[in-house]
This record gives sequence, C-alpha cells and structure tokens, in this order.
Amino acid sequence: MLRVAELCKEKGITQQTLAKKLGIQYQSLYAALNGNPKMDTLEKIAEALGVSVVELFSPVEKTDILGIIRVKGVYHEVKSIEEIKKLVEDYEAGNTTSE
Repeated sequence: MLRVAELCKEKGITQQTLAKKLGIQYQSLYAALNGNPKMDTLEKIAEALGVSVVELFSPVEKTDILGIIRVKGVYHEVKSIEEIKKLVEDYEAGNTTSE
C-alpha cells in the first residue's frame, strides 16, 4: 500500500496539489494510487514529494542519534538509545571492548 496520503500530510500539501505538481488531474493520480502504478509514475510521485520510491511504500528509518562515545580509550559509534544502553551494560559487566 502506498503512503502518498501520509507523505502529503507530512509535506503539508494535499493530493490535489501533488497532482498539479505532476501536471495531471487529481482523478488520474487517484486512479494510479488505487491501481497498479508503473515504475515511471512512482518515480515522478516520489520526486514531487522529495522522497525515494522506497519511501512511498515504507518509512525509511532515520535516527536522531549519531555519535561517538569513548569508553576506556575505545571509541564506539552509536546510532540509537539501545546501542548506548548496551555500551553501559557492557561497561558495568566489565566488558569495555565490545561494539
């Protein structure tokens, strides 16, 4: 199932506005979204929304955390709270070299 409605909402535009950006009537966009759109149609929709074609189907996970933590002289790249928690657990367990 395509996420076009969700993406339009995130971008602050309506599907009617998206159709205008694509140079088509809303009914044509509606038909494409509720049918089996061709790859070139998906590419045009993705470009108009500023996302990848993959993001039309599923959100791409983006992380809010990216950092480097030094533990006892060893540097660890972290991308999530879970990775930070694991570093803390490893530190408390005396294992400071795991990544």
